[in-house]
Amino acid sequence: MSFLTMIINAFPFIAGFLIAGRMKQEGYLLVAVIVVALCALLLLGMPFWGVWCEAILGVAATLAFIPVYLCIPFGRHENRVRLYPRVVFVLLLPLIVAIMMPWTYRVDYAVGVTWACDGPIASKYMSNGGNKAILEVQCSRGMVTLEGVDVALWQQARVGNWVQKPKGSAFGALDGKPIRVVPRYLPWWNEPGSP
Repeated sequence: MSFLTMIINAFPFIAGFLIAGRMKQEGYLLVAVIVVALCALLLLGMPFWGVWCEAILGVAATLAFIPVYLCIPFGRHENRVRLYPRVVFVLLLPLIVAIMMPWTYRVDYAVGVTWACDGPIASKYMSNGGNKAILEVQCSRGMVTLEGVDVALWQQARVGNWVQKPKGSAFGALDGKPIRVVPRYLPWWNEPGSP
């Protein structure tokens, strides 16, 4: 995962925290639950339509974190919910995960859709943790590393096979045969460039 991807993944979490720290209004746990549920449904249900759609969803995720952070009893803020901090943390952890997991999936998918390559596979391996299939493709502009390719592609690919993938699509071709390159994280998403 690149540094930029990590920053994009952390943006809603950190920005929501910073904005909530500046607010003087009282936050309620019920408001946090409702807002996070709506945001999670939006993140899970909205199809992938490109960069601007993802930017708007990032702002929505940031705004959804604000009522969550307003419920956390930080420091001496008298206007926070007065519950035992560990209880609040246990109640709010699922809310934070409900936003961060779909957001992370969407960012990973968006990164994969931006890949573009046309050339032979130079190497094929699994990441150090063994959780991401990686292909290195020799293209005219140099070596392109495709990290986290679809499992079916990785299993069929051999060094020397020709891989083509246009930018903006989750699909490409392996030796001229259509194949998914970017894994499908959520089965109901409409995907750009479907064969």
